[in-house]
Amino acid sequence: ETGICLFFKILAVTSLWEFTHIINDIFDEKIDKILGKKTLITSSLISKKTYFKVAILFLTISILPSLILKRIIFPLLVIFTILLNFIYSVPPLRLKRSGLKSCFIGLGSIIVFLFGYFWPSTHFTLQIYPPLTHEIILLLILLFFSASVGTVISDLKDFKGDKKHGIKTIFTVFGLE
Repeated sequence: ETGICLFFKILAVTSLWEFTHIINDIFDEKIDKILGKKTLITSSLISKKTYFKVAILFLTISILPSLILKRIIFPLLVIFTILLNFIYSVPPLRLKRSGLKSCFIGLGSIIVFLFGYFWPSTHFTLQIYPPLTHEIILLLILLFFSASVGTVISDLKDFKGDKKHGIKTIFTVFGLE
């Protein structure tokens, strides 16, 4: 893999992460204010409209490199991430309230891994290469569970805001004890 392809992968993943982060900030404004969390919106440093435009810019920046890599898997991973982000952060679904936050983080970790795992192509192709072997699938399962379980502790710091807004986490369902 050449350095330029690695650059495009990193650009796509980091831009995609920024996009999802901004969308989450936009729809978490009320909760973040209660928690005293400093974001660009809660600090009144940027309007929602402008912040949304920045999100679209990052989204565009994430899509273009995925197309340059010339394998269908890269734009599909970007689209899948966008869908996950909207299912997680945006009403009416907003599954963030369901207690599945850690699962979304696990899925995001798998996506980042797959961006690194698959190779770019010199011409556009539908072929997925290298193939997903049994060992890689087991590694993805391990990655999913370790990233999902490992992030549960982050729910502790958001306990007050999550409880007030009816977001289900281990701590809001079972208590702090």
